[in-house]
Amino acid sequence: MLEEAAHHVKLLRSGKVPSVTQQMHALLVCGGVQKRLAGEGKCLVTTKLVHRSSKPLVNRELNQFMEALEQ
Repeated sequence: MLEEAAHHVKLLRSGKVPSVTQQMHALLVCGGVQKRLAGEGKCLVTTKLVHRSSKPLVNRELNQFMEALEQ
């Protein structure tokens, strides 16, 4: 966690503004964020993983989940 904070301080001192993608990546690799999401019963997966799933039951549940997000 201290390493992440040090990296953030260096980034701020450099005057460079990270892209939204970089900011999201930094949050997602943070252990604290992962623990909090898991504590809320949530998880994040890449779209590649979702599309690679070959099990029919998993595909059906993922499709239902994705449809619910679109509503």
